Amino acid sequence: YKKENGTVEFSCSCVEAEVASGRDYEGTFTLYAQEGMVTEGKIYSSDSRMECLTGTFGGIQDEIGYCFHAGCIGVGQVIKGQFIIVSNQGEYTLPFVVHVVSEVMTSSLGEIRNLFHFVNLAKANWDEALKIFYSDEFKNLFTDNDRRYYAAYCGLSGVNGNSHNM
Repeated sequence: YKKENGTVEFSCSCVEAEVASGRDYEGTFTLYAQEGMVTEGKIYSSDSRMECLTGTFGGIQDEIGYCFHAGCIGVGQVIKGQFIIVSNQGEYTLPFVVHVVSEVMTSSLGEIRNLFHFVNLAKANWDEALKIFYSDEFKNLFTDNDRRYYAAYCGLSGVNGNSHNM
């Protein structure tokens, strides 16, 4: 690109997101050219898990889409990186920080964040609790003090749908 004497600004100083472990998260930020200038260029990511959905841009203002892939990233991890913007107004970086969190399950009683919430659901609605017990997301409940029960859950959840094991 032919270098021009302008600047590029962004809608935020850092892209921050919370992503459930094993999921994808899509978001956007906006890129602004200096008034009276047209900016064009390309965007890259320093981390392969952060995909730039909008690889090129051009104009006075452009919305840049991205997708973070949190597959195989454990709960509690923080991923830091940056978008690299190469434009006719110069090169810029925009940092990103992604916090990987556990997916929150919901039930007829509300959110299920731990085994205590799950037990309350089982008391109120056994059939709904049974479906949740055998769901892929249930293993995300085993955090903090509940982590010690994970091995037992793995053994008891081997036969899908068995009400006695729950």
